[in-house]
Amino acid sequence: MGEKDLVESFELGAELSALVAQGRITPAIAEKIKEKVKEKNMTLSKEQLYKLVERINAYLKRTSTEKPPVEGDVGKVLQTIENLHRRVEELERRQDEWMKSIDTKIRTLRTDEIRVPGEKISFKGVVLDNLPNDPESVVITMKWLQYLVDKVGKENISKVLDYYVDIGWITDEVKIKLLEYCDGITEEGGERRDLVAKDHIQSFLYIQKLKGNNIDEHLLGKIERELSKLNKSLENLSIR
Repeated sequence: MGEKDLVESFELGAELSALVAQGRITPAIAEKIKEKVKEKNMTLSKEQLYKLVERINAYLKRTSTEKPPVEGDVGKVLQTIENLHRRVEELERRQDEWMKSIDTKIRTLRTDEIRVPGEKISFKGVVLDNLPNDPESVVITMKWLQYLVDKVGKENISKVLDYYVDIGWITDEVKIKLLEYCDGITEEGGERRDLVAKDHIQSFLYIQKLKGNNIDEHLLGKIERELSKLNKSLENLSIR
């Protein structure tokens, strides 16, 4: 996904220098990390870099009571970068496929398969091809954009909306209008992070509100269960 905080964004060299200055790693270890990332042509998020440093320090502390650390020890730990990279890529691929499968599922549902208590409703499809401008819809739009801005910052909104265009949730025309609305959004300082599946589901629900659709409890429950499974996989992600 385009909104990832990758190594190109936070300057690996500068981040490693800061860690050395703080005494969290030695210059030799910083150089090893830089060499390994370049050698494998990989990308790391800032969070993954800090997790790797914690693992290296824990490993060196543990082995220091057994024998003096040698260059091979550090190399062995750094080798895990590649394994982590592959696992992250696989989870991201699964998340993308899962998000697209929601669209496919909704498009293929028959009217009598979607119910709310006591009545039948028709579902108009997932793609938002027109942005309503009635007062209620404007409020929904602003709440949605505020939610996204609070998560990723205004500078990354365009990338998030590009993703929704790519998976068929909104059109390019709607994206342009959303960016115009975004000019009126107030951005507060705070920690920015990548969007996770739960955040995309919130976007999905906002889109359906703008289309005048209701999601029945059965379908929403299924989405939440799938989300729970995906979140569990992400939480179990670690360097091994």
